[in-house]
Parts: sequence; C-alpha cells; structure tokens
Amino acid sequence: MKEEVKNKAHVKITYDVYKKIKKVFPKTFLKMFLIPTIIWLLLSLLTLIPDENETDPVTLGELIVGDIIFVLIIFGVVCIINSVTKKGSYKRFIKKNKNIIEYDISFNEDYLKIKNENVSQKINYCDIKKYKERDFVLYLLTDNNIIPVSELELDSNLVEYIKYHIDNKKDDNITNNELKEYTTKKNKKRKGIEVVLILLFIFSCFTPWVALFGWAMLININNATGVDAFSYTYGAFLGIIIPLLSLILGIIYHGKGIKCVKNIVIGIIMSGFILLISSISLISDTFNFQKDYSEINVYKDIIGIELPKEAKYTSIKWDQSYLKNHISSTAKFKDKDESEIFYSNIKNSNNWIMMDNVSTILNNFIPDSMICYSKNKCYYSVYIDELGSYNTIPNETGDYHVKALMYDPDINTLKIEDFEYSYKK
Repeated sequence: MKEEVKNKAHVKITYDVYKKIKKVFPKTFLKMFLIPTIIWLLLSLLTLIPDENETDPVTLGELIVGDIIFVLIIFGVVCIINSVTKKGSYKRFIKKNKNIIEYDISFNEDYLKIKNENVSQKINYCDIKKYKERDFVLYLLTDNNIIPVSELELDSNLVEYIKYHIDNKKDDNITNNELKEYTTKKNKKRKGIEVVLILLFIFSCFTPWVALFGWAMLININNATGVDAFSYTYGAFLGIIIPLLSLILGIIYHGKGIKCVKNIVIGIIMSGFILLISSISLISDTFNFQKDYSEINVYKDIIGIELPKEAKYTSIKWDQSYLKNHISSTAKFKDKDESEIFYSNIKNSNNWIMMDNVSTILNNFIPDSMICYSKNKCYYSVYIDELGSYNTIPNETGDYHVKALMYDPDINTLKIEDFEYSYKK
C-alpha cells in the first residue's frame, strides 16, 4: 500500500542559500578560528612562568587583556578569509554535490524522500542528526548533507512532528497527545529562554557602572592615586560576565530561531567597552608612566625632606590640560616605617601646612586633582619658582612656575603637580 505524503517542498542550493547554510552550521569557520586561538592561549600562558632575569614580568591582568585583543584579531582575520574564499568554496560544493543541488522532497509518516533526475534517497526522521531553525527555514543535518526546507511550504504540525522525531530519535508513529505535550513543553522552555535573554539584555545595559566599580575596587585595594590608577583598569573585567553571556547565548539561540539580535549587539558593544577600558592598563605601561624613582630628585630640594629609599614612581606630561606645561608625578612609598618617619618630618616642617591653614587665594594654586584620601591628615606645600618661597601669594599679576605638593599618609603617597599658572591679582 502506498504511504500517504504529508507535504512536499522544493529545494535549490543557490549561492545565497549556501551562505546561509554556512552561517547556520559554521563548522569550517569554527575550525579556522578555534585552532589558532587555542594554540595562542596555551603559548601565552608561558609568559606567566617566573624568570629571574625578567625585570618587568607580565601580570595576569595584562595577559588577559592582551589575549582578548589577539583573539579578536584572529577572529577578524578568519572573517576576512572566510568572506574572500566563500565563492570558491561554493564552486567546490557545486562540483562535489552536482547531483543534489536542486531536488524535490516528499514528507511521509516517518521519513522524507529526496528525488530528482539523478538521485532518489530515503531518510528516516530519526536518522537526522540535528536541526536548526532560522528565518522560517528548517535546516536538517544528515550524515552527508544539509537540507534547507522553507517552513512556509510545510504544515506547522508537520514541522513539530519532524522535530519531535529528531529530538527523541523515535522511529514509530507519534500520537497527537505526545506531539501536543512535546510542543507545549518546548514552547514553555522557549519562553523561559526568552525571559533569560531579556534579563541579560537589561543587566548588560548597566555594564559601564559595574566595570567602573571593578576598576575603583582595585584602585582602593592597591591605594593607587593619580596616573598610577590607570595601571588597574583591568578591574573593569568584573563587568564582562553579563554582556559576554548575553553575546554567547544570543549567538546560540539566534541559530535556534529565537529573536535575540539585541543580545548580540549589546554583548558586542559592552564587551568592546570593557576591552577598551581594560586595555588602558596596557597602554599605561606602553607609554611608560612608571619611571625610575631616582627621577624624583628633580624635586628633592623643593620637597626639603629626606625621602624613603623605595617607591613606585609615576610621572606624565599632559598634552592637554587646563594648566600650561603640566606634569603630574606620584611617589607611593613601599616601606611603612620610612613613610611614617617622612610624615613625621613633614609635620615638623614649616614649609608644609594642613588644608585648614591654606588660604582661599593660595588654594587656587592647588589643582583639583590633588584629592586627599586621609581626612584632616594631608599636608600641602606650594612652591613658586619666581618667589623662591613656600605657601606665599605673589604680589603682582603674571605667569608663575608652580610646584604643588601633597602628602597623603593613609596611602603613603606623595603627589607633585608641576605647572605654569597665570595669576591675576
């Protein structure tokens, strides 16, 4: 007895259809991307092996930022190669599969049948490895082929019927109750996934604040101030978890027919933002903000107090600043006892005063960047080259070379702002 044909469809693998197939099942693309990425990540771990001769070892934060940048470069190169070679790949596909480029499909109770002038092939639904849905097209992956079928040509119940067979690997007839239960369960799961994707999208919008919190947390832990704070921007990685998850799940479920392009877009934008912020820690080392501590000797006579022997010293000359010829320097002392001695000498010096003793006019010579983290403990000293004296207000209008100093005892840090100031009496 002849079996009943439930539906028929026509398939033609054009170049546009082929490109969509490659997007849905990007096996070649993934190989090209994953192999060099894994090799690079494994090799990069070697940089964390301690080396006694290494004067400036790579930190974990620098390694993470560097790896992400390089992985993105690999991804970009693979995308370009894939785009350039796609037409050639299609020609090879046509040559290899010339007998099954265009064919008719008939859908029966528990199998489908491919037929054209050259081929007649029967495929049981339960033998189909997997399926994917995208843009109203059902892609069926078999052992030797990928069959793209327009769902608009099929009855909706038949689509669910085929998917049930594939998911459950069931080769006998399916009752209406089984199909209804399967459809209900699948719809419930789909709605749950959609809710999760919406929440990920919403939470991803708060990524900048989470990233800045991560950065601020590292600054606080390391008591970093001034330009030294830029060495800890990799703390922004705290905010990458949600947008990255949004991006990954967006890509996965977009391939399964769920509308979640917004998750992919927000994931790319926010992950890029995190990468940009985090990479500043690398850039700060590239521009060498950290200097040899001996360079502080330029200000030694002005400081007027013996400095601790060891410190992390950073200095940067600003290309753009509201102050002329502006140089910001920070010395974070390493030895706690020496820092306490230095602070004690400052308190006993006539050249250093507390903020309460800084007049309103003299306060104009202290830049806003000099933030005191130790309430009522910081000491200031303002030296003007032309006057050759400390904490003195000029008697005449003019341009003055100023060295504004501040010591913050709670974080053992000396800040120096060197600049030109136009004073109007």
